[in-house]
Amino acid sequence: MLTHPTLDLLHKLGLHGMAKGFKEFERQPEATGLAHAEWVQLAGLALFGVALATVSYRTGRLGMNMVAHASFNLVAVVTILNQRGGVIH
Repeated sequence: MLTHPTLDLLHKLGLHGMAKGFKEFERQPEATGLAHAEWVQLAGLALFGVALATVSYRTGRLGMNMVAHASFNLVAVVTILNQRGGVIH
């Protein structure tokens, strides 16, 4: 049986619960809407979310997380616009 590389990575990192959720999500009909190997991005975003949650839990503050989240989204938007011939010339 073939496994998804993301599953292998999650198990290697010891994130067995996340791997189980990944498998469960993969069985959902809505998951077929994800195209172009977005599973890697999904795992990356999930790990980013876990990192932000850990920072918030340990510091008891949200400010740094909000700045990190906004910066992350800004980079994504600028990258998408730039690929479409947008804001950066």
